[in-house]
Amino acid sequence: MTERQCAVYARYSSEKQNSLTIEQQVRECREYAERHGFTVLDAHIYTDEAICGATDNRAGLQQLLAAATQKPRAFDVILVDDTSRLSRKMIDSLKIFEQLRFVTCAPSSWRKVSTQRASRPSS
Repeated sequence: MTERQCAVYARYSSEKQNSLTIEQQVRECREYAERHGFTVLDAHIYTDEAICGATDNRAGLQQLLAAATQKPRAFDVILVDDTSRLSRKMIDSLKIFEQLRFVTCAPSSWRKVSTQRASRPSS
């Protein structure tokens, strides 16, 4: 099996709904990647600071989506600390997943990595 290449997306909300800083979220993703034999690509760490997740009009998120649709893709997996970092609105989350489904970076390639919550990452 070849090593999976990973992008990371982290967002710190101005409402402080997630207590983890961007640096902590990225560290959680790196630790998850290391435990699972993945490689986090430093050039593909995307962040949005003090921006509400109620909109998908965020520079870091848009850069991630643009990179995911480039051919050839530089990464196979997108790691997020928690799916709420992507969006607070279900419709926006579904739109993001649908967009990525067509470039084979399907929802199964997204990983929720938080160790603070009791859920398992999707496989």
